[in-house]
Amino acid sequence: MAYERKRMPCRGCGGPKPPGQGVTYCLDCNVSCDRHARYTNKCTECVRIYNKAATLRVKDDPELGKRRNRKRKATRYGISIDQVVVVESAERCEICNEVAKLVIDHDHVTLEYRGAICDLCNKALGHVKDNVQTLRNMIDYLEGTK
Repeated sequence: MAYERKRMPCRGCGGPKPPGQGVTYCLDCNVSCDRHARYTNKCTECVRIYNKAATLRVKDDPELGKRRNRKRKATRYGISIDQVVVVESAERCEICNEVAKLVIDHDHVTLEYRGAICDLCNKALGHVKDNVQTLRNMIDYLEGTK
């Protein structure tokens, strides 16, 4: 038996939310399910108004957008905001020493922050699944073909 949630009024305008509005569907199974569904507290029109106002706030204060982005990255990678600032201020990749747009490198198992590397080096590490032996085999292969 499915659990029926009580329909709450919109917190923006106080009006009723039409059926189907206010539900963010599950990203895993793409259906509304009690285990995964998140309910918004505003109707679609109020969410649109709020998002438009938020966009204007960021345009008025560019630093606000940067602060939000830093906080989002810090939360996502489990690092401090100071470490995010260090990555943003770094100029060269810690692996290839190229000047490029840098990304936050972290261990996918321990979530430990490792440093600031370029996107190409980050993808290379991802393709070998951070396996040191695979990287050694690749070096041996390259040296053997010269």
